[in-house]
Amino acid sequence: MAGLFVDPQSLAMQAYQQLQSTDPAHAALIDQIASQPQAVWLYGDGNGMTVAEQATYNAASAGTYPVFVPFAVLQIPAPDYPAWIKDFAQVIAAVDSAVVLEPNVLPQFGAQYAPVISDSIDALRASGKTRIYLDAGHAAWHDAESMSGILNVAGIAKADGFAINISNFRSTAECITYGEAISALVGGKPYIIDTSRNGLGPHDLDTCNPPGRALGFNPVWGPDTTQYPRLDAYLWIKRPGESDGDGPECYGGPPHGQWWDDYAVALVNNRPNPQT
Repeated sequence: MAGLFVDPQSLAMQAYQQLQSTDPAHAALIDQIASQPQAVWLYGDGNGMTVAEQATYNAASAGTYPVFVPFAVLQIPAPDYPAWIKDFAQVIAAVDSAVVLEPNVLPQFGAQYAPVISDSIDALRASGKTRIYLDAGHAAWHDAESMSGILNVAGIAKADGFAINISNFRSTAECITYGEAISALVGGKPYIIDTSRNGLGPHDLDTCNPPGRALGFNPVWGPDTTQYPRLDAYLWIKRPGESDGDGPECYGGPPHGQWWDDYAVALVNNRPNPQT
């Protein structure tokens, strides 16, 4: 597999470049985020295909392997979503890639969205160049038996695997235990873990910009094939430093997706060592 895609247009990279000449020490901290591969999110706001096209072009030019996250099914009218996901599949067919399909939808809504997820797998499978992962939430959300039942209904047999801890803070050890349990119930399918901000585990039950968190393991494919052959990758699916939201329980963060420099620096400074 080619190296994972580092987005030259990420908000972390933009922050790093702006700080290089004025505050190199600060820039060096942000570079610990900006220089790492991170997933590319596509929203149903009319801009998703442009983002996908640009990331596909950049990844192809660099000879790297992008990870895409369509997060649009709740924003796009149901009759229009099949065409949207088909267009997306055609755009990214220019490169080998991985897709983490519609985070939160299966853990939150269960079988309600199983048919659209199943159909989306078929659309993404058409090019033969995309690895497809379904969201399995995390162990504090569902137990392995109930989540595996949802995954089976949604077509996990047709997918390449499932994803754990997207945009959350559960520890890697907990995620591996959960992933192994689910895998045993879904035909041995492999799994990926979002390690973007789980270096110190969760903060009670708070998940919107909780304080005192840290970067986790750097993104890598096949991190421990001897001990955990079904663990495909540690990935930064959530982009560290981008706010979870600005709600009353979000610790003063800016709106969702905006760069929050203070939080980014804290994630770096709180990071336990060593990291792989």
